[in-house]
Amino acid sequence: MTNDVKSDFKTDVSPSTWLIPYSNNSIKHILKMALFYHVIGLLMYFVVWGALILNDTSHEIPFYPFTLIDVTTAGPIEESLLFGIPYFLTGNQHVMLGTAILWTLFHVGGLDEEGKFSEEWLAWETFAFVIPTMFFSYRAWFSGKGWLSIVVHSVWNAGVFGVDCISGEGGCTIYESGIEGKIISLGLILVSAILIGITFWAYRRRERKNGKSNISIVPSSLRKLFDVTEEKIKDEKRCASCNHLLSEFDKKELCYSCENQDKSPT
Repeated sequence: MTNDVKSDFKTDVSPSTWLIPYSNNSIKHILKMALFYHVIGLLMYFVVWGALILNDTSHEIPFYPFTLIDVTTAGPIEESLLFGIPYFLTGNQHVMLGTAILWTLFHVGGLDEEGKFSEEWLAWETFAFVIPTMFFSYRAWFSGKGWLSIVVHSVWNAGVFGVDCISGEGGCTIYESGIEGKIISLGLILVSAILIGITFWAYRRRERKNGKSNISIVPSSLRKLFDVTEEKIKDEKRCASCNHLLSEFDKKELCYSCENQDKSPT
């Protein structure tokens, strides 16, 4: 059993498997993969940050004053909107991969606090970090564990928020101040709930659609039996009306399929 677990992990960390479902669908294994991808992401983050510092010693990592609600609702909003919903509505993992790549590109940033583009606000470090974590989310949804990806996403964001809060590099605000800010925070919670609901609906819709097409995955031997039985029923119906047909048309060939009839032509 231990060897199987090690084999699964060894298989899934190989870049050649990063576009297919996890070889082990257990929560424990997927959490291990979450740790693996996030460690790789951190390494890429600091490599890019170091390269930028060497190029420009005055370089600073862009910082947005997010609240705790902002970062925790990002999990269900981003995961549902750019992973779960596209995947379940289309049933195509390639569509999900496309929206996942868009999610990664969004993290490049470039917009200042006033919403204007500025090169100083390009977050290349963050972009480097989310590249491997994109594969984690993609494979989690592909493996049927999208809900776990949402949890990991929100917990990670909350952890980063906590580190920034403790270190004094970021604010420690739970929600926006003022009436407008509270409305925005409440809106984010509401949007999160709605998107999770839509994702679940899309998931159930996909399951029902797959259930209707289960006949296509019936073993060929069973399909053959079904076809033979159906044909036998049709033959019996033809035989039941054979006498009536012979009374109207003096052509015994109409009853060639009937075992109890004379099959010699008149």
